[in-house]
Amino acid sequence: MDAEELKQEEVEKKVRVYDFKRALRFSKDQIRSIGRIHENYARLLTTFFFGQLRTYVNIAVASVDQIPYEEFIRSIPKMTILNVFSMTPLDGRVIMEVNPNIAYTMMDRVLGGKGGTENKVDGLTEIETMLMTQLFEKTGTSLHEAWASLIDIQPELEDFEVNPQFLQMVSPNETVVVVSLNTTIGEVSGMINICIPHIVLEPVIPKLSVHYQMQTATKKRDPDAYEKLTKNIQNAKIQANAILGHAQMTIHEFLHLKQNDVITLNQSIDDPLILMLNKEPKFYVQPGKYKNRTSVQILEEIKGEMSMTNDGMLSQDEIDALLNIGSDEAEEVSTDSAEELTNLEEDTLGEIGNISFGSSATTLSTLLNQKVEITTPTVCIMDKNKLIEKFEDDHISVEVNYIEGFIGTNVFMIKVQDAAIISDIMLGGDGSAPSMDLNEIHLSAVQEAMNQMMGAAATSMSTIFNKRVDISPPNILSKEIEEEFFQKQFADEHTYVKVSFHLKVGNLSTLILCKLCH
Repeated sequence: MDAEELKQEEVEKKVRVYDFKRALRFSKDQIRSIGRIHENYARLLTTFFFGQLRTYVNIAVASVDQIPYEEFIRSIPKMTILNVFSMTPLDGRVIMEVNPNIAYTMMDRVLGGKGGTENKVDGLTEIETMLMTQLFEKTGTSLHEAWASLIDIQPELEDFEVNPQFLQMVSPNETVVVVSLNTTIGEVSGMINICIPHIVLEPVIPKLSVHYQMQTATKKRDPDAYEKLTKNIQNAKIQANAILGHAQMTIHEFLHLKQNDVITLNQSIDDPLILMLNKEPKFYVQPGKYKNRTSVQILEEIKGEMSMTNDGMLSQDEIDALLNIGSDEAEEVSTDSAEELTNLEEDTLGEIGNISFGSSATTLSTLLNQKVEITTPTVCIMDKNKLIEKFEDDHISVEVNYIEGFIGTNVFMIKVQDAAIISDIMLGGDGSAPSMDLNEIHLSAVQEAMNQMMGAAATSMSTIFNKRVDISPPNILSKEIEEEFFQKQFADEHTYVKVSFHLKVGNLSTLILCKLCH
């Protein structure tokens, strides 16, 4: 090969094919920056969906590409879940496309199922559409946090669509960045695709370069701001507590405390006390008196981490004592007196109900987007016949079984008018004039409310008893099978523990909810 041929080959190598339909408007550095932003977004989504769905969730970035908008539309299924977000103050809108398998698995989990893979995206009911919209609308917070390092945006879900042909946000040849996320929900896998048009990214393109990020990282410190910050920190107040000691007692002992009782602490009078600063142990001190005020003198600093012995959990012995398991006293109770609860037993069950259903009220408040107040539960033993007389009016029964942690059955009984208020709010109403004719959609809404409330209660009980507590999805009992259910489940037991409490939703009238324990 002579010199002329080498020169000609070198010229030919400088010529590169360029497709104007696939205009590359972003450099490789900018694409990598977008990928890093959405890697953080994927981690935030994993945490969010794990909390909402209560099952295994894993989301990771699979690829970041720039393609024409038309090619993106052709690449997704004809019927899928499309969430359209505005990105104020940026122009344009962003599409989050969720594979139908993933979307239906999420919805099945939200409704209390195991996470099935049935694809019915083309036939979503109104309540299913609303639940999906509410679920994906909350992902805007994660999107805002992921983009915070680049620009302060306020994402808002503007549209929910299932047919891509109805979404013509930009021209077919417009360049878009598509971020594909590998998503696993339980045992189901699929993709979530995020389509970002060029018009959205155009104002922040300079910030996507590595050069800009390095400049930002090496920004000089402002001496005046540093001095003001130092003064403010020095003037900040912290809480200091000298701990005299700790003591443990049973609930029975606590309920019978009276004036002049002596509580023995675990602290020896010869040992130094611990000084806590903002709940962190920092110094060993000794008590004394200074200028007629009780004071402590610092002896030495506590080096390293110090583990606190009291973790706030009940021991198994305390749990057994709490529930009166295996006590001789229980064996001495006669059949007649077993139908009555002592004051201690009522207080204990009431406190457990107060803690567990307090968290349920918070969950229901989030679900209904209304303020929810709950009263302290009342506990009593009730005969089955009296119970039927009390709820002789129209009511709804919801069965919830323990599948781990405890053995037994819970039955919630709620009057039809109260159930109608809850379902009306969940379906977009205000609950002031609900329909008393409850159809399948209304019952599904009530079932979901019970699922969320009992899920929160089970989590609280796990904390109280220091063991895993899990429940089955709620099952609404029709009038036809309710009597048969009671005869089957409670055939050998004629009395029940009834826990009743009042719920106040927003400014509406107080609702009455009754829980039976078997």
